[in-house]
Amino acid sequence: MTVSQLSYHSQNQKWLKRQLRASAILDRCCVKALKELRALRAKGWKNERLDMHFQKQRDRADEPPLEAQRAWFRSMVNIIRELDGVAAFIKPSGPFECAPGGFAPEAGISLPESQGGNALLLQPELMVDRFEYIAQDLLEYDLSPCPTSGTEHCLPPRFLNRYLSCDVMLVDDPDQQPASYAHGGALVVGQLIIALASVRPGGTIVVTLHNLVYLLDKISATLIVHKPTAMHKYRCSFYAIAKGVGDSLERAELQASYLNGLCVLWSELHHGGCDGSPRKLWGERDLRFIVTPEEILDIEGYLDPLVELGRPVWATQAQGLSKFFGKKGT
Repeated sequence: MTVSQLSYHSQNQKWLKRQLRASAILDRCCVKALKELRALRAKGWKNERLDMHFQKQRDRADEPPLEAQRAWFRSMVNIIRELDGVAAFIKPSGPFECAPGGFAPEAGISLPESQGGNALLLQPELMVDRFEYIAQDLLEYDLSPCPTSGTEHCLPPRFLNRYLSCDVMLVDDPDQQPASYAHGGALVVGQLIIALASVRPGGTIVVTLHNLVYLLDKISATLIVHKPTAMHKYRCSFYAIAKGVGDSLERAELQASYLNGLCVLWSELHHGGCDGSPRKLWGERDLRFIVTPEEILDIEGYLDPLVELGRPVWATQAQGLSKFFGKKGT
């Protein structure tokens, strides 16, 4: 599909699409599911009616009515149940669904409604002594390597001490935030910083971001990639569940190295532009301290693991797209 108005974040991810698009993988190896999916995508891109369908969906998502938010909430609950059935990472005490855009464990940070964020739909009885809800713009926290003393919005202590923090960290996709929320890549980086800083040794990180598979694979004992069938089966989104994060000395050191690099990058995104102003995320250049596209696409390097992780996701999306096109008469 042709997206007439890309979000700020999506514009900054063009480098990834250039470097790691399906053709780059298919040029190096034959993956039947990916080849089929690529053909279906090409079919959809040529259909203007589908363009209009997805544009209407984006418009509704920007300012959804309360009933639509509740429906999204129920769908997200079904998704997390499906994910737990695959990866078994939920404890009896949580995590909970915090707002329509994402999950939350013992505490959650979400954009305030007054700034375009989603309403809190968690049942009041679950809030008492079990969950802390923080309505705050993530970008207003100081996540630089050396936070300034007395900063107005300091990250809560529970997010800074891994041994007092969370067994499960869930990172949401910024593309699910309102289109008016122009955050660049800083929101992606900020969420990653909090996740890496807050998860307990041996804990779990669950993300819906598409370009973090390599990072999660390197810092965890087990990485499970799953595309739920409960919602958006024909979309490109999927979940990566990293279990046993930092559970060995080597993984913990690598996690600390990534965390330090992300904190430096966060500071650059906020103050690295002209006259100390914010700047965009330049993916390939900014994220080379994690991995380069060349390393990911190396046949003798990470390409085989990437294909094995992606194969079931591509197959599920291809099946979803095929059924969706059938319903739309495409």
